[in-house]
Amino acid sequence: GLVFDFDLIGCVVFKGQTQGCYGYYMDKVIIDKYGIYFKENLHKQADSLFLSRIQSENKLVEYWDCDERPRLPNESKRTSDYIPSIIVDIPDVIERKGNYGGWPFFDLGFTVEKDSTISGFYSRSFVAQLEENEKYKNELFEIAVKHIKTKYPVWVPGKVNGVHVRTKNNVRIFI
Repeated sequence: GLVFDFDLIGCVVFKGQTQGCYGYYMDKVIIDKYGIYFKENLHKQADSLFLSRIQSENKLVEYWDCDERPRLPNESKRTSDYIPSIIVDIPDVIERKGNYGGWPFFDLGFTVEKDSTISGFYSRSFVAQLEENEKYKNELFEIAVKHIKTKYPVWVPGKVNGVHVRTKNNVRIFI
């Protein structure tokens, strides 16, 4: 019967008392009512139910919902979402000059399967930097996909509760 939600109330002030943080107050009330390990056990049960559903329905898990995010085999821990820039042979792609300019880039999404293969590429977002670069979106997407498939074909899948899961991954690729 419990519902978990975020509450943006910062602090609670009691008359005649010093100001205290709402989160700490709620932790105290929960500990007093349910015991010191209640929240920890609740999280473990929720993770267990989450993993059970993922496995039984072969669901994809967003990389940010994993305990361990997908990573390249040479990484001991995922440290970045950035892949080194790709140099392309399209002379008409234009760099946007200025403090916040630059070359076009993609947030490229794909699935990392439990067997470490990758598939299902899609563009989470494309930033052309200049309107003139929009017409190259599909061509640049194909180049980016080929680059990932060629240079980074194997990934260590994400984990939930120590178990590999099918993961929706994301990398940023600058052109």
